[in-house]
Amino acid sequence: MAGSDERLAWQVLEALLHRVDEGVHAVDENGDTIVYNNAMGRIEGLEPEAVMGRNVLDVFPSLLPETSTLMRALGTGLPVEETMQTYTNYKGQRITTVNLTAPLKRDGRIVGAVEIAKDVTRLRQLSEEIVDLQHMISSQAIPVRREARVQGGPWRKANLTRFGFSDLVGAESAFVAAVASAQKAARSRSPVLIFGETGTGKELVAQAIHNESDISSGPFIGQNCAALPESLLEGLLFGTRKGAFTGAVDRPGLFEQASAGTLLLDELNSMPIQLQAKILRVLEEGSVRRVGDTHERAASPRIIATMNMNPESALATGVIRADLYYRVSVINIHLPPLRERGGDIPLLVEGFIRKYNALFRRRVKDITPAALSVFERYRWPGNVRELENAVEAAFNVIGDDKIIGLEHLPPALVSDSWSPPGDGTTARGRSGEMVGEVASEAGLLDGLPAVLNAVEREMIVKALEASGGTVSRAAARLRINRQLLQYKMKKHGLRRPSMPADGRREG
Repeated sequence: MAGSDERLAWQVLEALLHRVDEGVHAVDENGDTIVYNNAMGRIEGLEPEAVMGRNVLDVFPSLLPETSTLMRALGTGLPVEETMQTYTNYKGQRITTVNLTAPLKRDGRIVGAVEIAKDVTRLRQLSEEIVDLQHMISSQAIPVRREARVQGGPWRKANLTRFGFSDLVGAESAFVAAVASAQKAARSRSPVLIFGETGTGKELVAQAIHNESDISSGPFIGQNCAALPESLLEGLLFGTRKGAFTGAVDRPGLFEQASAGTLLLDELNSMPIQLQAKILRVLEEGSVRRVGDTHERAASPRIIATMNMNPESALATGVIRADLYYRVSVINIHLPPLRERGGDIPLLVEGFIRKYNALFRRRVKDITPAALSVFERYRWPGNVRELENAVEAAFNVIGDDKIIGLEHLPPALVSDSWSPPGDGTTARGRSGEMVGEVASEAGLLDGLPAVLNAVEREMIVKALEASGGTVSRAAARLRINRQLLQYKMKKHGLRRPSMPADGRREG
C-alpha cells in the first residue's frame, strides 16, 4: 500500500510540474538530472527527454561547477537566492534566467538540488540595448534629430526629454501648488519625491524639473523599478564587470551614466527591499560598485523618485525603507488625481484636441456640452492618461465631424458617468426658472446638448453683467476658476461687457 501511495504521489507531482509556468530542474548528488519539466525545456530550447539522466555540465557546456547555480548548491549545501545566470546549451543557444536554487538534504546529507527558473533572455537583451543607447545619447556619441512634436515643443538637447513647465496644464489650486513646488525644485539639486496615482503626470513633472535646472544639458535617464527582477535591475543600475557572471561584460550602470544629470527612479515603492539598501549606500557615499567589481566609481546624479501610492501608506506597509524615503524626499511633490481637479478637464481636453488634430490631420473644433459633462462626471481611475486615451478614441471614430459628441465617446465611459436625476425640488429658485426659460428658447426639439449649451452661455452672460465685466468676480459667482471661465467665454464667443462707469479694473 505504501508503494502504491508513493507512486500516486509521484504521478501527482509530475503532473503538476509539467503544468506550471516556471521552469523546474532537479539533479541528484552527482549533478545528473532527475526532474526537468516542460517549462524548463521551453526556456532552454531542449526536449525534457534529451535532458533526463544527463549531467547538468554536459547539457550546458558553458557552465562550470562555480558558475552553475545547481552545482553551487550541491557543493556548498546552501541555497542560492534570486540569481541571474547566462549560459549556452549544447545546441549553442544562449539563455538568461533568474534562478532560485536550494540543496536537497536527507538525514543531514546532500542528496541533490532543485532549481526554479524564470526566463529573462529577451528582457535582458532589450534592457542592455536600452542602457547602451542611453549611454551613447548621454555621451553624444550619436546624432540626435531635433524633431517637432505635437505636445511639449521640440526634443530637448541630447537627452530625448520633451516636457517643460509650459506643458503642465491646469488651474486648480492643488495642481498649481504642485507645479509651483516643482519650479522651486528646479532651482536646486536636492532629491525630489513625486507621488500620485498612476496617470497623473509624474514623469512629465520630473522632465520639467530637469529641463529647467542648471544640469539640463546633462542626461535624463529613467528606470521603472517595477519592470525588472531584482538581479537584472541591480546590474542595470550599478553596472557590471566582465566575469561577474556568465555572459557579463564591462558596462556602466545608470548611476554612472546619469552622473552629470538626473536619474529618475520610477515606482520606487516597487523596488525590492534588499536593493533599496544598496541604493541608499550609493546616495550617501556618492559612488557605486559595479556588480562583480572590487572598487568604487564616482556616481552622484540628481535623484528624482516617483511613487504611485501615498508615502505614509508605503512606510506603514513596509514597501519602502524609512531611511531611503527620508533620503529621497527632501522635496515632496503631490500630484492630485484628476477627480480632484475637475475644473481642469476642459483645458486638458482642449489641449488634447489640438494634439490629435495634428496627429490625425483633422479639424475638430470642440466638444459638446453633453460630452464634456460626461468627462466632468466620470471618476477617471486612470487620471489624465485615461482622459487623453478617451479623446484619442473619439478621434478614431469621429470621421468628418467637427465636434466631439456623446456618440464618439467610449460606451463604457458614458454609462459609468450617468446617474439618475433627482426630483428637482432643490434646483428651483431663480436658477431653475432661468434653466426653464433658456430651455424653452433653445427648443427641446434641438436636444439636450443644445439646451445645456444655451444654459451655460446664459449663466456666463448674467454672471459677467452682475460682476461689471470683472472675470474673476464672475468666476467666483459661477464657482469655477478664472482660467476655466475664460475658456468657456472663448468657446461661446463672449467678450467682457463694457467697463463700469467708475472705471475700475480687475486687479
